[in-house]
Amino acid sequence: DEGKTHHFANLFIQTINRQSVGTEGTEAPDFDLLTLSGEKVKLSEMRGKTVIIDFWATWCGPCIKSFPGMKQAQDKYAGNDDVEFLFVNTFERVPQEQWKTHVQNFIDKRKYQYLNPVLDIGNATALAYGVEGIPAKFCIGPDGTIKHKSTGYMGTADAVYSEMVEWIDGK
Repeated sequence: DEGKTHHFANLFIQTINRQSVGTEGTEAPDFDLLTLSGEKVKLSEMRGKTVIIDFWATWCGPCIKSFPGMKQAQDKYAGNDDVEFLFVNTFERVPQEQWKTHVQNFIDKRKYQYLNPVLDIGNATALAYGVEGIPAKFCIGPDGTIKHKSTGYMGTADAVYSEMVEWIDGK
């Protein structure tokens, strides 16, 4: 009983928790972020749905190359209320006060409105998921646990699309 409250036990537990953050089978860290239009997005409010999270940045070429495949997957599940896609913008290389305008300009210039990004200003959400490289994609199951994750670009839009379908449909 005493061990769980001991200072060194707590340090050990924190270290283990940091090592397992963002791994398959663990609880997905909750977050509360805003879209460009100021809408609040909270992961825990999506419980019961399959949620695909795509961490990306405007400067990331592989992220941009993966968007067509993600758009295909988003279109495939557009009528399915049990599937959500969240494009979490993170690791931007601009001051925080310019972040929103910078991302909005990027979205407008490239006509990526379908991303409807949520802004991880300060990168806390990406860090909570243990993201070390982008694009980083996570599939959160209806029970709130991480079912799948991948880092990097799959090489083609079709490969990205196929991975998302496999994650969502289990095929």
